[in-house]
Amino acid sequence: MTGIVPGVLMSMPVQAQFLFSPEKPVAGQPVSITYTPKGTVLEKEEAITASFLRYGLPAYMYASRTKLIPMVRQGEVFVGEIPASHGRDSVLTTGMVLAFRGKQNQAAVDHNRNRLYTVPVHDPVSGSPVRHAVGGLATVHTRTSFLYDLGAKADPVYTIALYEQEMDCHPDTRPVYWADQLTAILKQKKPGFALRVKTGIEAYLSARPGGGSVEELTKACQLYEQLGVAADLKRCKDRLLAADTKGIPAQVQRLEALQRTATLADKQQQYLAFEKDFPASTMLRRAADAVIDGFRVARDGKAIAEFIGQRPKLFTDPAELDDLANQVKAYPNGLPPAEWLAKQAAQLAKTQPKPARFTGDWEANRQMLYRQCMTTYAVIVTDQQRFDEGYLLGKEAIDVENPFQTDPVANEVLVRCALKTGRPDEARQIGESAVQSGTGTPFIKTTLRDFYVQAQKSDTGFAAYWTELEAPFKKKQRDLLRNTLINVPAPAFSVRDAKGNVFSLASLKGKIVVVDFWATWCGPCVALFPAMNRAQAAQKGNPNVKFLFVNSREGNADVGTMARKAQAFMQNKSYNFTVPLDPGNRMSSAFGVQGIPMKFIIDQQGNIRYRSLGYEGNPTKVVDEISAIIEALSVE
Repeated sequence: MTGIVPGVLMSMPVQAQFLFSPEKPVAGQPVSITYTPKGTVLEKEEAITASFLRYGLPAYMYASRTKLIPMVRQGEVFVGEIPASHGRDSVLTTGMVLAFRGKQNQAAVDHNRNRLYTVPVHDPVSGSPVRHAVGGLATVHTRTSFLYDLGAKADPVYTIALYEQEMDCHPDTRPVYWADQLTAILKQKKPGFALRVKTGIEAYLSARPGGGSVEELTKACQLYEQLGVAADLKRCKDRLLAADTKGIPAQVQRLEALQRTATLADKQQQYLAFEKDFPASTMLRRAADAVIDGFRVARDGKAIAEFIGQRPKLFTDPAELDDLANQVKAYPNGLPPAEWLAKQAAQLAKTQPKPARFTGDWEANRQMLYRQCMTTYAVIVTDQQRFDEGYLLGKEAIDVENPFQTDPVANEVLVRCALKTGRPDEARQIGESAVQSGTGTPFIKTTLRDFYVQAQKSDTGFAAYWTELEAPFKKKQRDLLRNTLINVPAPAFSVRDAKGNVFSLASLKGKIVVVDFWATWCGPCVALFPAMNRAQAAQKGNPNVKFLFVNSREGNADVGTMARKAQAFMQNKSYNFTVPLDPGNRMSSAFGVQGIPMKFIIDQQGNIRYRSLGYEGNPTKVVDEISAIIEALSVE
């Protein structure tokens, strides 16, 4: 193999266990393989399978997937075939790697001492391995999960040598692999690695036209950041910004400056400049959020509505607009802009297409969100004394087929509007139905009491009438509670809030603990909070109950970022919640959280007695359910 160091690629310690034919396979050709298990961990296995992966340039590896090859025993050996590659694969494949596993004993794996069995693709003219046959093999070790899935791990010495060999034999491949090789050296952390990496960066960039392309300077900055050398990183970032005034680093710098800006007027000016300079930036929304936050602080609902109205493509989440509408309606002169926001939310919710990754019942989820938005819309219109319109909107907000799912606020606004528009019989009927389904409110109870007194000339007997109305829901709630209570030991946890206060399973033993997992980006989580706030308020003064609102699932955000976002969120909403942080999702993973919001109730002995995923949009039901469970656990 001309230009290839045989000792690195082909003559591996147990490569004799593995043969392939033809000896020099070319692109698109099937390859017969023979594996001898004698002397390996698979020596006593009766049946064996092979896992293989086609490799090539780093960009190709993201699309390549592990496949299985059935192996057939022939005496002391097993034989199989790597199928011919076709189309894109035949062009981009520069080699294949394999490992062998016991069919019955899946834990028995021969991965050639972490180096894998390798079949390089050869040039049909020269007969030598093609370009990237060696560098691509190194990429398997550094950029895929193939080794990890086998229970193996990359050999850094071997990987670094592969990169060096590829670049020495084919100098024109150095732009592809230089940063990956230096990253491997950095991770190896052998004595002198920092100087070696720094020298490698500088030597590479100095040899490149113009001192390096934008992509190369970006990789250099990433390496300097991993090295933790602040001065070198700053110099590299300055070079990168000078080389690409429209690129991601420039956008990040401008975005961070905008977010730090103290005055609202300056924020607006900087946003307009950002929008003009980077009209297609993926960071536009984050920049817009900084301006919206400024308007929130100023309690300027009109400015919020106008800003969003000028940028409809940035604001397409109905749940977010609905939440904004609920905030803005409390601002001075906030009802008109809140109405506009609520109307936009409802229109978006009515036609919102199914997200690509959504796996549940999208139509049911969309209808629930639509009713939530219509409830907000109806409330805001009613607050402006437009009762006929509020009545029609309220009709859209109730769930006729499943009244247990209706938001009590929707029932209340419908009763209120029915009374104001001369529909007393309908108001009473809606109120009674709401109570029977557990979706009533104090206003509805007062209204029904007034109807009762008007009819009976006294409130004597009202308590019995009310008990009869509540009976269907109370029965449903008891049945549900009986079926949903569990008894599973809670996983041990220890989490801190933004102030450093520690909350652990051990320290909370003896208390009933309500745990709500949430994230700042999660619309249903935010929608659930008013109900959770009421549930917590219902236990005020009870020293034996503790609510924890665990901030989790915030992507790759570090604990500092999570703390800032969570604190800002709670201050903005005025919730008096205890908010432990769950960076890395350790606590949520330990609890088996399937999605958010997800609630758990832990008893005094540290056992999970209740868990619930999602939010149906009925705050009264949530409050009653949590209160009933706490009451039941308190007397156990």
